[in-house]
Amino acid sequence: MSDNAPGLFNRQQVDVDKARTALENHVATMARAGATVSAIHDDVRMAYVADSSSIFSSKLQQWMQSYNDIKGKVDALHSSLTAADTIHNTSEMDASQYASAWDGGGNGYYQALSG
Repeated sequence: MSDNAPGLFNRQQVDVDKARTALENHVATMARAGATVSAIHDDVRMAYVADSSSIFSSKLQQWMQSYNDIKGKVDALHSSLTAADTIHNTSEMDASQYASAWDGGGNGYYQALSG
């Protein structure tokens, strides 16, 4: 987003789309990492039964819990960005319709008020 003047809101759809795509790519990377850790955890749990493996397994479970918490927050961020984009686009379309009513080819508010 570029600032043309201080205090001016200048939103570009391409910037929102880039942010959404970056989040989606990050979520995909996170999913691969989560699947890898889960597979390692399953392999260790099945193949190595000892006190040390239970400590390792506990640490992997802690990592997975942290991962799930973070992934939930990233998913919520993505949902919020999508919702905000939808709201902004709808608001912009509404504003355009209201603005065009002021100059509706002779039938708008301006024409009616101008006599």
